Amino acid sequence: MKAEIKALLEKKKWKGKDLMIVIIIVGALCAVLAFPTGEKDEINVAEEITTEEEFLCTNDYETELENRLEEILSQMEGVGRVEVMITLEASSREVIEKDLSVSENVSGETMGTISDSSVSKEEVTVYSDTNTGNVPYVVQEIYPEVEGVLVVAEGGGDSYVNLAITDAIQALFGVDVHKIKIVKMNTN
Repeated sequence: MKAEIKALLEKKKWKGKDLMIVIIIVGALCAVLAFPTGEKDEINVAEEITTEEEFLCTNDYETELENRLEEILSQMEGVGRVEVMITLEASSREVIEKDLSVSENVSGETMGTISDSSVSKEEVTVYSDTNTGNVPYVVQEIYPEVEGVLVVAEGGGDSYVNLAITDAIQALFGVDVHKIKIVKMNTN
């Protein structure tokens, strides 16, 4: 490309302002081609999937959270016996490893104008060999966030106990106050 520019400059006998304009245009073209297009050019990209099996894992996750919260709240002063129900925003998701190949073809370039270009992408799922066969390679499992919490406690009628429970739930799960409900347990 350098030789083409040099030949063009010698042929036209560019001088002063004209030469400066050509250099600026060529520089601008190089700068535009150097900037990223906003598309991922990474070799490995991940895709999120949700399956029925993950739904079962989410139920186990929800039950585990409830059990652990019941255990810790019951040890707090004034709470007494406690039952907890937690709702989650969605099911858990697995992030599957993908290989992404990106190729860009540019043709028909004249004086800084590209007349034809194309970008092609190809994604291929990465698999790992196990005893049960090939399974997609899981990079990360994303657990759902807690959406709401209901606490039924023997000490739920006391405002100090309610405040302590609310503070504990907010510290553990980051749930907004209006999504936490604490009620007094029926002891009959």
